[in-house]
Amino acid sequence: MEIISAEQSYKNEVDDMDVNEFSALSGWWSNLKPRHKAIIYIKLRTIFGALYHGIAKEAMNGASVMVMDLCFYRCLINFIVACMTVTVNKKHLFKDLPSEHRKLVLLRCLMATAGFTSIVYAIDNLPLFITTTIFNTTPFWTGVNSLLFPG
Repeated sequence: MEIISAEQSYKNEVDDMDVNEFSALSGWWSNLKPRHKAIIYIKLRTIFGALYHGIAKEAMNGASVMVMDLCFYRCLINFIVACMTVTVNKKHLFKDLPSEHRKLVLLRCLMATAGFTSIVYAIDNLPLFITTTIFNTTPFWTGVNSLLFPG
């Protein structure tokens, strides 16, 4: 029979507790319905978006960063992350995208870039709370657009 010190016994209990807590958390997440996970992701996007808007406003006002510089660096970082994601998932940027979807993907990218540039200009020209309020009316405008452009 091995005799261990009280300190070693406590360390073993803490190590076991950490493993059990992690498995409880991972079990909690895996038991969530996809809809609930989506809501959590949307809330995280809202939090990060608000932080981003505040940082962008401070950078443009306090540090005199130009709007297009902010847009360029965001696009650059998105491109780098996208390249890493494509590489890790062992996908080819063009070969794995069906040719019939390439125009739609390109159009989506252009619209997202134009939309992002517009929101950064809005942040530069309006108080932050007004920009955020208008930005959060997106679901309403999506509904209006779906009525105007069905399909």
